[in-house]
Amino acid sequence: CLLAASVIALIVLISVRLSLHSLDRQSPLDALRNPQTFGRSGTRFMSAAVCAGCTFLVLVPLFLSHTLSSPGFVTSMGIGDAQLRLDLASAQTAGFVTERLEKDEQVKKWSLLTTYGQTVRLTDGTTLSLPVETGDLEAFPVTCDKGRLPEKENELALSVLAARELNLEPGDTLQLEDQPEPFIISGLYSDITNGGKTAKALHLETEQDPVWTVGYVSLKYSADPQSWMESMSGAGISVTSIREYVRQTYAQTLHQLDLAAQLAGFTGLFITAVVMFLAIRLSIQQNRTTLSLKKALGFTTGQLKREWFLRQIPWCLSGAAAGLLLALGPGKWLCCLVLEQLGATGFGFDIPCPATLAVLVLICTAALAATWCSLSAIRSVTPCECLRGKEIS
Repeated sequence: CLLAASVIALIVLISVRLSLHSLDRQSPLDALRNPQTFGRSGTRFMSAAVCAGCTFLVLVPLFLSHTLSSPGFVTSMGIGDAQLRLDLASAQTAGFVTERLEKDEQVKKWSLLTTYGQTVRLTDGTTLSLPVETGDLEAFPVTCDKGRLPEKENELALSVLAARELNLEPGDTLQLEDQPEPFIISGLYSDITNGGKTAKALHLETEQDPVWTVGYVSLKYSADPQSWMESMSGAGISVTSIREYVRQTYAQTLHQLDLAAQLAGFTGLFITAVVMFLAIRLSIQQNRTTLSLKKALGFTTGQLKREWFLRQIPWCLSGAAAGLLLALGPGKWLCCLVLEQLGATGFGFDIPCPATLAVLVLICTAALAATWCSLSAIRSVTPCECLRGKEIS
């Protein structure tokens, strides 16, 4: 709300400044004789600017919320795009699960990944805890922003935040304190889990007990996911769908984003309507002499209202279109800056086309409805007002 109010206030101030700038080239006498020369153009600019600003403020939270809720965003969580996730209570369960999955004809593809806790010594003498996930990384691969996933035993992929803290790039080497030989960094990937600092390798030589073991499964089209999950669950095995896992992990965050998107929508519509109503009323007051003269020449109130209303339509439509372009350009850039701090990079907006179209229609409708309501002030303008202060010679 504070950001929305600040942006709209800035738009209004810029509009007023541009309107008043035209007075710099006029003498005081000319400005008094022709007060309407700067009112109409400033109002049209403000109409487009307000629609653009409010469309931008409504669409960016909507795009971000929809993107984080989409199934494809799981690749930014450091996991592959699988269908189901299996959490195993102990390493002993892994053998049973492996045997079960190998024989299950309903399973299309599967992978078990084991995570070990490792430490890295930094240049200042401190250590960094680094969970390293091992196993078949190609079954459900994550997308690397730089380089690729490990293909050899001596290769390691780092999350973006871990690489940033360690100041490493693909091709550099990294020594884990528990490992006899250093690893070659093969690539960097996005991950917003575990503080965003993780790693992936094919294998580790360690006697440590694993921190956790998880499995990822995709079923054949003929399989019933719900029945399969029920049959596999139990005995130290918890099975959830990837969509449900994302919802459980980021339920509070997604809920807050949904609320922010809804609040931004209501705020944007309210600001659009209020600013447009006040801007048109101000423009009418500035152009009362011209309106009075037109009424004296025979124009009716209805004709004048239609004239003003039709002139506002292209400005509102162009403003909404500009707001959409701003949301897809600078808006995406702002969201990338925020998510990069969490470890998610290289993502694209998942744009909900029906919701986007609905926002554009609602913004234009709010602006034009406020315009039509404010034009009722034209009725108070009388034909004789244009003669006030005039001397007949």
